[in-house]
Amino acid sequence: MKNDPKNIALLYFSRSPLAESRHKRFVNRDPSKNRQVADLLISQSLKHVENSGLPYFLFNEARQKGDTFGERLTNAFDELFKKGFDGVIAVGNDCPGLGSVNWELITQIMKQNRPVLGPTPDGGSYLIGLTRDSFQNESFRQIPWKTRNVHQSLCEYLKSGGFDLYEIDAQRDINKFDDLLYFLKTGFTGVLKFFKELLKNLFKSLLQVRHLSYSAQLESVSVYASRPPPLFPN
Repeated sequence: MKNDPKNIALLYFSRSPLAESRHKRFVNRDPSKNRQVADLLISQSLKHVENSGLPYFLFNEARQKGDTFGERLTNAFDELFKKGFDGVIAVGNDCPGLGSVNWELITQIMKQNRPVLGPTPDGGSYLIGLTRDSFQNESFRQIPWKTRNVHQSLCEYLKSGGFDLYEIDAQRDINKFDDLLYFLKTGFTGVLKFFKELLKNLFKSLLQVRHLSYSAQLESVSVYASRPPPLFPN
């Protein structure tokens, strides 16, 4: 007989700012600015987590257990389920649109024993909400993390278990400098407009966002070209 989820926790899976800035290169050849970007992403996402109204647990590199990303995330879910929670929602630090998430809707959906996913345009998932019944330790661990198939594989994993998956609106995340440029150049309202202003203030010494073309911006700042994973940090 399937459980009726009642209490749901939020799992904030993120490195500390220093560790994040050492592992990701948002701005190449400028460690100070790179650290500031990491600080901004983490501080803003943590505020959204704190404002969710849900009990939340921070899992940074000191608390994460396992040799691979899949092991660390799986063990974090497992730990919270063992604490007695019926549902766990995992988010990372790289989604500026996290503040627009309707947490009340998600929790109501999960209380119907339905898992919830939030996709990103590059094939990742910025939000993973699992009920106790839909969390299968070994299968979840085997998801091809750090690939463009993360979201699709999660969908297949959940649907193959017979669960009625609910997908929320897609949100773009930030893993590299090109992603920062997207948020700097695009017109937004609400939460994303506020984030854009914070980002513009951070980069005003490097970029004249309103006057430089995309190619000129790339020439102004050295871009780290390789593509980091679409979901959560190591």
